[in-house]
Amino acid sequence: MKNFSAQVCKNNTPHKAEKITGCAELDEDMIWIYVNDWQKSLHVAADAETYEKAIENALSGDWFIWDVELETTIKYISIDNGYNYMTAKEYFELPENERLDWEVIADYMDDDTREAVHAEWTEFGETPEIQEAYLARYLELAPDDLIIG
Repeated sequence: MKNFSAQVCKNNTPHKAEKITGCAELDEDMIWIYVNDWQKSLHVAADAETYEKAIENALSGDWFIWDVELETTIKYISIDNGYNYMTAKEYFELPENERLDWEVIADYMDDDTREAVHAEWTEFGETPEIQEAYLARYLELAPDDLIIG
């Protein structure tokens, strides 16, 4: 589920535009849009590979729409089975003897998200700075919090 905002107007009248907010849930071939009390489902076109495009397609029948923006939701890491959560920065501020081996963290990561980060990554190594940046990017893209324990 992703939150979004968009500029919309009815009947192609931009001078009467309004900003709407809502949330969208995209599964294999369907998008569910929720805006206030309004709900719409729509089969997603094969070319709608992103949430933004799917939201535009879903809303275009009711409104003239532009400037779809997704809210980014940062996920967190928990190394105590979900009792406490922290950002990548907070994790790497822990004393070294309280941090987990990097291999353990990588084993718990979502495979698709880990591979997506790896594909865009330019720096590799075992330094804490590189690992912190990698974990931060992973948590930006991850579908869920990273819970270890």
